[in-house]
Amino acid sequence: IIHPAGIVVKADATTMSGFFRGTSVDQDARFGNKQRKELKRMSFPAHFDTKVNMSRVQLEAIEPWVARQVEALMGVEDDILVQFVMSQLTAEDADPKVMQVNLTGFLEAS
Repeated sequence: IIHPAGIVVKADATTMSGFFRGTSVDQDARFGNKQRKELKRMSFPAHFDTKVNMSRVQLEAIEPWVARQVEALMGVEDDILVQFVMSQLTAEDADPKVMQVNLTGFLEAS
């Protein structure tokens, strides 16, 4: 390959394809999807398979209940965790199994 300055540059596999050789994070087993592993490892109640149309749920009415439940489970008032739960509920594809996996780390500490 000839550089624009007139210098001859030796071509190798990285410059020819424009990409670096090796594996990406997706291809490396060390960096697998931990959430997927947890979903397979954990057991869930049967009612977690029931789909709920969240557009019909009044989340403003649920938020105080969520705050009371978080306080009862954690022993302290935790506004950040309440907001995290509410953001999980307002997600486009709210899935109770994924929510349980995401909240397990917070609730195991209590």
